[in-house]
Amino acid sequence: MIDFIVVGAQKAGTSWMYACLYEHPQICAPTKEIHYFSRQRNFKKGLEWYENIFARCEEGKLKGEFSTTYLYDEKTPQRIKDISLDTKIIMSLRNPVTRAFSQYRNLIKGGDVDKAASFDEVSEKDASVLGQGMYFEQAKRYIDTFGKENVLVLVYEDSKKDPAGFIRQIFEFLEVDPDFKPTMLHRKVNTARTPKTIWIEKVMMHVAEILRRCGLGKIFWLIKKSSLPDKVRSMNTEQRDIVLDKETEIKLKQYFKEDVQKLATLTDKKMVSQWHIGETAK
Repeated sequence: MIDFIVVGAQKAGTSWMYACLYEHPQICAPTKEIHYFSRQRNFKKGLEWYENIFARCEEGKLKGEFSTTYLYDEKTPQRIKDISLDTKIIMSLRNPVTRAFSQYRNLIKGGDVDKAASFDEVSEKDASVLGQGMYFEQAKRYIDTFGKENVLVLVYEDSKKDPAGFIRQIFEFLEVDPDFKPTMLHRKVNTARTPKTIWIEKVMMHVAEILRRCGLGKIFWLIKKSSLPDKVRSMNTEQRDIVLDKETEIKLKQYFKEDVQKLATLTDKKMVSQWHIGETAK
């Protein structure tokens, strides 16, 4: 009943991907971040609750969703398979070093950790900061469950080099018009930043969530496309940003090196050379 699911990774361009796919006339993705299969409180609501989210999709359109917790969660692949045998899986994987640091910055942006907390302090307390970047087992679970032909593995960095080609791969995989050009194709969505005032950020995220939950997704995207939220966020951004220091970067490259090499073999993608994992350790 669900045609495709973008399972993550977190901080790997999924908000931008959603913006682009949302506009495609052959696709219906009513809301982002449903987290039905990964969060027990949502899974307990039952399949009818999940199906109702897609009730407003027009007949003939592909139904899809985006939830960045699905890649990291061990139970999710089989839960999806149990209700929808033919679902296509899409994952966007980002250099695990920059992904981890982006998650750290996102936790600050959301007010979950103090601005003064160091990356090491946060990653020690929250195992997911490093754990979400150990992609090999996560990708393998989906490939083993759905078959390699039904899993599209993308590299986030490719979306920066060639946005149109990146999105075209997705459209071709889903067998919809690959020539469609989304208006959000060259727009930045949900970029990592350090806000001056956390409560302003929280209010904006809360309003966006209310609009989506009330089925006002079209209004939400009209506001987003107007650039007004971008202007507000720009005014609420620290000029001196948090940066990843070289010592931590070298340590993280060594930490992820073996997993990235295994991932490259599994997916037939040259991630080791593209992400330069381990090079600074020579």
